[in-house]
Amino acid sequence: MSARLHLIGHGVTVAPRPPFALERHGGRGGDAVVVTHRVAGGLPRRLVLAPGPGGCAVEPGAGLAAAAEVAEVTPGPASPRWSLRGAGFELDWPGGFLVASSPAPEEPPGFDLVAPGGLLVTLHGPLSGEPVGPERFVTPGLRITAQGQDGPSTWCEVDYRQEQDLWRERAVAVRLDGGTLVVSLRAPVRSASTPAWAAAVGAASGVRTA
Repeated sequence: MSARLHLIGHGVTVAPRPPFALERHGGRGGDAVVVTHRVAGGLPRRLVLAPGPGGCAVEPGAGLAAAAEVAEVTPGPASPRWSLRGAGFELDWPGGFLVASSPAPEEPPGFDLVAPGGLLVTLHGPLSGEPVGPERFVTPGLRITAQGQDGPSTWCEVDYRQEQDLWRERAVAVRLDGGTLVVSLRAPVRSASTPAWAAAVGAASGVRTA
């Protein structure tokens, strides 16, 4: 399967060129998105996706000759929200998070999610074979402080100290048709009560087969 990320919704499917960043356009409101392609030794190239009643407008940024320099944009699902589709899975794009290509974008799933306050979401898999437990994806040697099950997903949490700060990790394992996808959330404990953390937990629990 391809490791390439696809942003889907509002009538389009968008495959950004790595290295990339996707972020909601704060100045436009609604579900407008800025897609950025970082060019080594050059200026970033950007385009804006602006959903509206007539469909999703694709607006090339300054100096951009064609949207294809940043992303491939094709017709897609008419869902009224954005979702992130990887190799065999799909999840809702949690509010407050920027989506960035991972250090090895050619390896599935090829992207991470980051938010202010030190929040980081990484994805592992889908992993084929026997179901994988979430405890394999938290820092080894730590005592699990909470665990549970939400529908088809199981999860566990650990707390630990790092550089005089208390941190929290939560791993969510979801069984899909192609194997188990594990979503790892990490943040300072003070950020674990924010709307962004809650949105990430909801998105992780709602992962589905693509």
